[in-house]
Amino acid sequence: MQQEAVEAVAAVGSKMTYGGAGTAVFFGLTAEFWGVICGLIVGIAGLLINQYYKRKADRYREIEHKLRVKWFEQNGVLGDEGEE
Repeated sequence: MQQEAVEAVAAVGSKMTYGGAGTAVFFGLTAEFWGVICGLIVGIAGLLINQYYKRKADRYREIEHKLRVKWFEQNGVLGDEGEE
């Protein structure tokens, strides 16, 4: 009877070991998976924010360029050079 108890405890211990290893693998992969998902979300958000501010800066540069051209034309710096 004592031998049967030892074998039963060994079997339960073996099952618990496999269960623990399986759980560790499952939750380990799940944590890694969520880490990848979070990394993708942060990367995409960073890309979108960067694109937004690049477009905004381009609009400001375009407005500044138009104003400079207008100023140069009004002050005679740019214009028809062949008409003099």
